[in-house]
Amino acid sequence: MLLMSALLAPLAAVAADTASSPVLPTLRFAADALGNGFFDQIQKAPEFQKMDREALGSPIELRVYHTYRINRGSVTTTGLLSAVTIGILPVVASGEHTIVYEIVVNGTPLSTYKYSKSLTHAHNIWSGADTTFGMGKEGVEWARSTVDLFLKDAGVDPKLAALTTEFDYYFGAAKQ
Repeated sequence: MLLMSALLAPLAAVAADTASSPVLPTLRFAADALGNGFFDQIQKAPEFQKMDREALGSPIELRVYHTYRINRGSVTTTGLLSAVTIGILPVVASGEHTIVYEIVVNGTPLSTYKYSKSLTHAHNIWSGADTTFGMGKEGVEWARSTVDLFLKDAGVDPKLAALTTEFDYYFGAAKQ
């Protein structure tokens, strides 16, 4: 009997984990340039298996975007210094970056998850376009790490579980 319970314990844990994170119905993925790169990482999560960039008729949408609250003093000062030195000194921008994940149902936000960090980034005006969205390499790495935080928070969100239950009630259980 002890051996049987030892064998069934991992199966019970898997069943409990599956029950706590049900597969969401088909949802549309919409993101800005930074969040667009998070699609594959989010879709690997069991809850978001049915996420698609082109699910245009779906009433459920995941929006991912980046906001930035600039520290005006630093940009003004370093911008002037950069201009006076003809670009020898870099422009230093600092501010609060926020990555926002929104689950929207019929145009109404259901759940919003925000992850913020204060970052400073130096950029030379002669080096071309800044491909790090004003965050620097470390900032982009931090932004990618917010996907794991989002998946963890969304996995235990009772609103998403209720959405799945309601959707299954009206349209039948999702086929896996």
